[in-house]
Amino acid sequence: MKSGYTTGTGALLQVEVGFKPSMVELQVGESSAWGAWTEDMRDGTFMAYMVNELRADDILIGRHLPSIGSTDTQLANGRVVMQFNGAGDVRVEKAATAAGTAFTATDHDITAGKWGCFQLCCVTAGTVTIVPDSSLANDTEADAISNMGTKTADSASLGYITIQATSSAIWNATTDALYGGSSGTPANATNFYEGYAVMSNGITPYGAEDYDAAIAAGLTSPLRGFTIGTDALLNVAGSIITYKAFRD
Repeated sequence: MKSGYTTGTGALLQVEVGFKPSMVELQVGESSAWGAWTEDMRDGTFMAYMVNELRADDILIGRHLPSIGSTDTQLANGRVVMQFNGAGDVRVEKAATAAGTAFTATDHDITAGKWGCFQLCCVTAGTVTIVPDSSLANDTEADAISNMGTKTADSASLGYITIQATSSAIWNATTDALYGGSSGTPANATNFYEGYAVMSNGITPYGAEDYDAAIAAGLTSPLRGFTIGTDALLNVAGSIITYKAFRD
């Protein structure tokens, strides 16, 4: 384990610790955020345990994995706690929704044989919405994820799913089930991905084996450690960022 501190710049930060970490904990002075990245999470993400003073965005506290609803054409959420920007920094608890949230007719249909990506978002009032990617006709799952839609305004992201339509017909958003269901013509595949406080521009670990990826990411030198991205919750210009990096 190695601990230390760095100063936020608002731009990509390189933190050298001498090894590729399996876990990084951060505490950020300006936003009073405390949380971590762990190796079972996607690179670039961050999970907030606590935020005392939210200065930007609206976030999920902890982590959440969407799931197929008891109504198999809908997307369910578990219990979640979110914190929203604005007066009073409102903290909201949303109960689990077993039946799920419905997709939107036509607007959420996926072209036959193609992939779509949908982000699950929740607003202060507890209303859950499903945001589609910009295409819904992606050749690959990776393309669908890269085209992920922006979360709705004043909402927290509860994760996302990808769906592949069967080769024979569109995936009809109102009548066809997610994979594992039986309604209509079920999807050929449905994959579920967790949501965190930060879904991009968070913590990314690097080791010697990641040299090419580091150069592609714009790092100025090889790195054995991690980067802190540009997310406004984590990388506030002038803020003291205390870290602990762990290796299994």
